[in-house]
Amino acid sequence: MILADVFSAACGIVMYLKFTAAGPLKELVKQLWPNVPDSYLTRDYENLYEWVWLTLPEYGLRLNISREHEWGSEKRVYPVYVSAFMMETDTWIEEIPEEIIGVFQQVLDCPILVFGGRENADKEDGMPIKVLYKDA
Repeated sequence: MILADVFSAACGIVMYLKFTAAGPLKELVKQLWPNVPDSYLTRDYENLYEWVWLTLPEYGLRLNISREHEWGSEKRVYPVYVSAFMMETDTWIEEIPEEIIGVFQQVLDCPILVFGGRENADKEDGMPIKVLYKDA
C-alpha cells in the first residue's frame, strides 16, 4: 500500500510531517533542496516560532517548514513541522506528494512522522499515521 492510500484511508483531511533537526532552519532547507534558488525561500519569524516557505513550482505548491526558535539554545533540538500549501487554489493541500516526502527520507537521519490533520501548536500531535526512515 502506498503512503497516499494509507493517508486517505486514515483521515482524508490534510497531512503534515514532523521530525527533529538541529541547526539554522534555512540551512536545513538548503540541505534538503541544495539547488533551489534563494528567491524560492522566504524566512520569517515571530516571538516563538520561525518558518521558511519553500516554493516548489514544479509541484505548484509551497512547503511551510516551521519550528520554535533555536536562538540561545544551540544544544536543544526542536521538532520541525512541514505542511504544504497549493499556490493555485491558495489552500492547504490534503497530501504532501510522495516525491517530496522522499527528499526528506533521503537526507534526514531521523524518523519522519506522518500525521493526518493540520498541525496545531496548542494540541498534542496524537498518533502518527506512519513513521518513515532514511532510505537504505
